Amino acid sequence: IVDELGRGTSNLEGAAIACAIAERLSAVGCTTFFATHVVQLQCLPKVHQNIVNMHFTVKQEGDALRCLYKLESGSCSINRYGISLAREMKFPEEVLVLAE
Repeated sequence: IVDELGRGTSNLEGAAIACAIAERLSAVGCTTFFATHVVQLQCLPKVHQNIVNMHFTVKQEGDALRCLYKLESGSCSINRYGISLAREMKFPEEVLVLAE
């Protein structure tokens, strides 16, 4: 289990580190679970047949998010998940407007 590999670095470096390690683990046949927000990893199944994208389902109802705790194939389809979650957590409107 690899959780948030590359955090604490720049976005570009974090993505590069996570991608390189995922590709190496794939090459040696290691079964690995990545928990990550690195969207650049979503393209790896196109290159490596033994890599699969999965996500926990979240249903968006207006501005509200509801976690369904169901693991499904593919990438999360909710756009601006972080901003939706910030709105759900009652961040100040001026912060949300700036973020958008």
